Amino acid sequence: MEAGCRAPPSPVNGSIEEYRSTEEGAEIQFHCHDGYTPNEWMSSQCLNSSWSPHSMDLVCVLTPPPKLPNKNCSLRDLSPSLVEENRVCGSVSGGGVCYSGDSVGSVAVYFCDDGYSLEGDTTRECLSSGLWNGTTPRCVEREECICDDIGSCSGVNEPAVVGSTVCSIAIGVLLGVVGLYLIQRVRGQDVWPHLLLSPSPPSTSHL
Repeated sequence: MEAGCRAPPSPVNGSIEEYRSTEEGAEIQFHCHDGYTPNEWMSSQCLNSSWSPHSMDLVCVLTPPPKLPNKNCSLRDLSPSLVEENRVCGSVSGGGVCYSGDSVGSVAVYFCDDGYSLEGDTTRECLSSGLWNGTTPRCVEREECICDDIGSCSGVNEPAVVGSTVCSIAIGVLLGVVGLYLIQRVRGQDVWPHLLLSPSPPSTSHL
């Protein structure tokens, strides 16, 4: 009986080319299905009545998709002035933005001018998709505080609190002056002209 090898099984996710012999020294070729690549060998030979390497040692693995290069983020999405003026900081309405680069992982930081409050994301990061995460923030102008007759303040957010305090102080000073005027009038002094025209306090020598 002539020595040889048995017919080999097909590899996982692959096939065997048509072959004519399994005799000693015969060689066979393997193929992987579309979308798969061999982990090592593509052929096997019959040696000493055994295939070497054995077809079961050949595994066709899923071919990974090609790795796409990372995209740079657009500086124009941060501020058109960054592109036009070729600067690391650019202007936005009511404030500005500075960035560390346009590659993946770069960070952009927004800020607002005096009198404006930032609404939205303070920082944004460049993603591998070529887009900045988050959304473009806005610099919103703060409203001025307006005092009414009883010392209350109309405004929004924190400026209203600060303005209310200022209004209360102003009303307090006004009431103090009016109180002093009334006291002096009761005592028979005409203090009002002195308060308006003289930088020094009125004389009290006749008291």
